[in-house]
Amino acid sequence: MHETKSAYRIARSILLGGVSAATIGLALADSPRAFAQDAAATPFITIDAPSAEDQEVIDVSQTSKNAPALLAKTGAGAPLAARLFLRQSVPDSSNYFAQNASATYVDGVYYNKPYGALYDFIDISQIDLLPTAQGTLFGRNTIDGASLITTRQPNTKHFGFDGDVAYGSYNWFDLRGAVNIPVIEDKMAVSVSGLSRSRDGLVEDSALNQKVNNRDYQAGRVKVLLTPSDDFDLTLSADGINDRSSPKYFASLSPFAKGQDAAASPNRDIFTSEAVTPDLNNTNQEGASIVGNYRFSETLALKSISSFHDTNTTNYVSYDATPANTLSTETFAHQVEFTEDDSLHFGNDWLQGVGGLFYLRRDTTQYTPTGGSPNWSKEIKNSYAAYASLTAKVTDSVEVVAGTRYMVETGDFTSWFFAGNKKATLANGKTSAIPASLTPSQNDDQIGYGFTPRVGVNVHITPDLLVFANYDKGYKAGGWNNRLPPTYTAENLINARPQRYLPENVEQYEIGSKLDLFDKTLRFNVAGYIHDYTNLEIPVLLYNASTSYLLSAPHAQITGAEFDVSWQATSEIELYSTVTAQHGNYEGQFNCQNTAGVTVNCQNNPLIGLAKLKALGGAVYAPVLPISGKVRLNFSANYSDQYQNSVANDPLAITKGHTLYDASVTYDLPETHLTFSLEGRNLTDVHWFSTAYQSGPSVAVLPDDPRMIIFRVRYKY
Repeated sequence: MHETKSAYRIARSILLGGVSAATIGLALADSPRAFAQDAAATPFITIDAPSAEDQEVIDVSQTSKNAPALLAKTGAGAPLAARLFLRQSVPDSSNYFAQNASATYVDGVYYNKPYGALYDFIDISQIDLLPTAQGTLFGRNTIDGASLITTRQPNTKHFGFDGDVAYGSYNWFDLRGAVNIPVIEDKMAVSVSGLSRSRDGLVEDSALNQKVNNRDYQAGRVKVLLTPSDDFDLTLSADGINDRSSPKYFASLSPFAKGQDAAASPNRDIFTSEAVTPDLNNTNQEGASIVGNYRFSETLALKSISSFHDTNTTNYVSYDATPANTLSTETFAHQVEFTEDDSLHFGNDWLQGVGGLFYLRRDTTQYTPTGGSPNWSKEIKNSYAAYASLTAKVTDSVEVVAGTRYMVETGDFTSWFFAGNKKATLANGKTSAIPASLTPSQNDDQIGYGFTPRVGVNVHITPDLLVFANYDKGYKAGGWNNRLPPTYTAENLINARPQRYLPENVEQYEIGSKLDLFDKTLRFNVAGYIHDYTNLEIPVLLYNASTSYLLSAPHAQITGAEFDVSWQATSEIELYSTVTAQHGNYEGQFNCQNTAGVTVNCQNNPLIGLAKLKALGGAVYAPVLPISGKVRLNFSANYSDQYQNSVANDPLAITKGHTLYDASVTYDLPETHLTFSLEGRNLTDVHWFSTAYQSGPSVAVLPDDPRMIIFRVRYKY
């Protein structure tokens, strides 16, 4: 692994993508013979958090706080099930049947349902966050970009160990470690990485008379690198995550009915709850992969990635956070996924390219055996795709990029819903009760086709000034809403087909520049972008129900600008700042339910999750002191403007504008291989939430972390 020598350089290895270029990448940092995962983009915006490793920027929550164009959300059931949203602000559905807007890859392996522990391993060398539609270079097609996590490759020459232990607020206790074992020099090596994290609950539950929302999970990964020849390498990997963290308990800001929850108040402490549902969350994810690289020549290489993952979750959470538990339910989900990605890479001094085939098979089952409306759903999805990209060097200063992807996706869906006393709307507008029995099984199938081209140009006006422009098209196949009661046809008969949502498309335009001045001590990057969406998927909760579903807004547009500045003011001081300004709106009428349960036109409501302004600024100070070792001081301030979490546009569901302050002190002793750090997060103890749920007149929120003080000791050999 290339060890960075300054905290800022460590932070700058965590990237937000910008300028796109297809590169062959025939070497990994730790393995000269291994072919790297092709980078989809040259870095534009960086997460400028000093001492990234020591401050734990490599986890989901910190990554989100330190990237102004990034929003991270988690659900109530499985706390580690993270969803990252880059420039698309509208969060997608958290159910297992919906395709995530962005994709997560670990060493090139695609994960449909990423869990936060994937970001927590100590042997992560880099995270690249690519904010535009992907699909012409590798893997799964996406609307909202991709997160590329790169871990250290096993080293066939040298033994190595890296580990840390941390203790802090709320009995925060972490153990992380990674060991590298060369087995046969230049031929075989094994690496093992693991972690265990725990923390007391953050939320005081008055009904249960205990703290809830604790953290308790473990994860591990084993990698075996085989290099039988200079032209061939094979990496075998296996990983697993075991999460027993407490479900996230809601704080109710408004009850369903007068007197139902006396503690519900818009100004309440969001770290309190009246939920009385069982403290249950069991999440297990296991997987294995084989990554092979074969080099035919210096200009031609073949890459193959095969992966298998199995995920099981069981949880029982309160959706309304009221003593009545109107919306509490138990849910089980099981997903098995297989992917195959084979690609051919070629390149010379003037032309580089990649062409590949991708296949995905996903079987998903989700059911709720309890509650007022038991249900069961199953989906089988197959996705086939061919992709290609070329980067041509037209002149010494001009590069042209062109790529395309064509995909075919099939799906079969089966669902049944125990209606109980639910009612549905008839063709004449009146309501009628659904028979209190098992309704007929709802079955449907569909085939989707997507064509997503990509073009771009990079112009090196001077060695220190790059100007670029890109056009990307993204596609996400439609699907079915599970856990929805049946509807009636125009003939007032039970509809035997599940309710669909439409395929989503996006066209993305971007232009910007990268400038280095004063021998690269001052860097300034800027970009502007427009994202035009068709059939934008929006998650909506049914009125007074625990069921969410996806509806499609005919059109929506997001425009924005990003700025990234860093300045090495002196040999001891580095300053940095990133700013994202955005504007978004729906274009075209679509209906949703307001807080009274009335269906209204929601076209003029604000886009969910869109903060008009986000900014980060900070400094790193590494003074030269007459002592052994090195001291680093860092401080950052992160501001986010307010944004709406509910399509119904309830003022209580707005995440208010807030500023988070982080700081740390780090002391490195290279001769002893030790590093000591004291980290402070959210120093002013802002009580805020990034996720709010609207169901009828009720609004409930999930609190984000309060002030945390953590002491860490790390040993690296």
